[in-house]
Amino acid sequence: MRPLRLLLLLAALACGLAWPHQEARAHASLVGSMPEDGTAMPRGLPVAGLRFSEPVRPLVLRLTAPDGTAADLVPRPRGEFVEVPLPPLADGAYLLSWRVVSADGHPVAGTVSFSIGAAAPAARSTVSATDPSLVAGLWAFRVLLYAGLVFGIGSAFGLSWLTPGRSVGAAPWRLASVALWAGAAGAIGGLGLAGIDLLGGTWESLAGPGPWQMAASTSLGPSLALILGGLLTAGLGRGRSLPLSGLATALAATGLAVTGHAATAEPAWLSRPALALHGATAMLWGGALIPLAVLAMRARQDLGAALLRFSVPALACVGLLTAAGGVLAALQLRTVSDLTDTAYGRVLLAKLATVAALLALAAWNRRSLTPRILSGDGTAARTLGRSVAVEMVLMLAVAGLVAVWRFTPPPRSLVAVETVATSVHVHSDRAMADIRLLPGGRGSNRAEIVLLGVDFDVLPAKEVTLVLSNPAAKIEAIERRATRMPDGRWEAHGFTTPVAGEWTVTVEVLIDDFDKLRLDGTLTLEP
Repeated sequence: MRPLRLLLLLAALACGLAWPHQEARAHASLVGSMPEDGTAMPRGLPVAGLRFSEPVRPLVLRLTAPDGTAADLVPRPRGEFVEVPLPPLADGAYLLSWRVVSADGHPVAGTVSFSIGAAAPAARSTVSATDPSLVAGLWAFRVLLYAGLVFGIGSAFGLSWLTPGRSVGAAPWRLASVALWAGAAGAIGGLGLAGIDLLGGTWESLAGPGPWQMAASTSLGPSLALILGGLLTAGLGRGRSLPLSGLATALAATGLAVTGHAATAEPAWLSRPALALHGATAMLWGGALIPLAVLAMRARQDLGAALLRFSVPALACVGLLTAAGGVLAALQLRTVSDLTDTAYGRVLLAKLATVAALLALAAWNRRSLTPRILSGDGTAARTLGRSVAVEMVLMLAVAGLVAVWRFTPPPRSLVAVETVATSVHVHSDRAMADIRLLPGGRGSNRAEIVLLGVDFDVLPAKEVTLVLSNPAAKIEAIERRATRMPDGRWEAHGFTTPVAGEWTVTVEVLIDDFDKLRLDGTLTLEP
């Protein structure tokens, strides 16, 4: 089978194996809570609630009381909603700390502050993995994993592809073997540290099964299983079997497309195959560097044949790599300004600059050194060896930059936070109400209403109606009856708000047959 045809077949196989079997999601974000952060709630609050931008799996929920004591709570997950039954609460300020794992396998954590009977200071939510040593460890093991994929699996493919039936000595395979072991260490060590990150534990907890079991139960588990299978398959082939090294590449590429930010971008039918293709072509391109470097530094006569064999498929590799990378970038970014305004975008720019240097060096090798080598110039061969060594360093730099993305949620996942509920607080001398439109902004919305008396107790009501209107846009009243929820909130559905700007809000509360309250206010919808 011709190398170019095999390259395209491997790319197609990796894409097919990575085809999604379930709906992919973004990096989870907290988009709402009840109680809201920094608010006061009535006595007898039975349930707290957290709403995320996607379905999540709760890991830890802990309530810290005014006296500093803390108790773990048992959550009830319902997709993107997490209900948290509360014990009887005395007056004072409380902290509800939460830790969940999203579909991309990454933990998200934060704290909601609220009080019973008096106002509480707001607390900001945070993403997990703030321990510097844990961040460094996760990054280092991820770099080892990527190095194992490119210089281990990739080199096994490169040896069986570029030097078929030829003996190039033991040195190239020894280097590839070291990379394979490094990749296995990165996969296994990264699994344990990911478990610590998920549970918010310490390094000492690695001695127990908890972190390992927790990490393996997320999407990281099957991902690393596929990658370890690819590393093992490459080791069995020892750089001599093109079918085994091709299978190893496909397994590893599939593993990359199972978890992480890029793997969970929507639409999944595009993001996962693109990520698998990107990973496969990176391995095939980078994997050719070790055998080429060894042949060049030894000025082997078969270097010219290897370069000719590598030349045309390498162009296809670069083209597919670039196309797949462009697709992934388009899915992760919202606007061009995200390249400079977000941490994710700045890492992408640094990666693109490094890849551009790689491409420039490869182009120089192809246009300047390869013709001289083919004409028998031994000096050019040694120069090529040094140039390829620089390419390998640049490849490692790319791996280091890609590993940083573990800690930088992509801009697309920030949309849910930025467009979350538009809210307003209205009150009278007898009552107050917090009203939120979800998800907020223009389009279809639902409303959440929390009714309180002036003493912060639950306001008893037989019926609640919410009315929205926009006189400036000549939109008359949109009136919806609200339904009382088990946690004391009222919900009203069916609000379509097609224009931005100020909307008039009216809450009509029927206390009994002879007592009716009216609360008025305005809220602003962003474009």
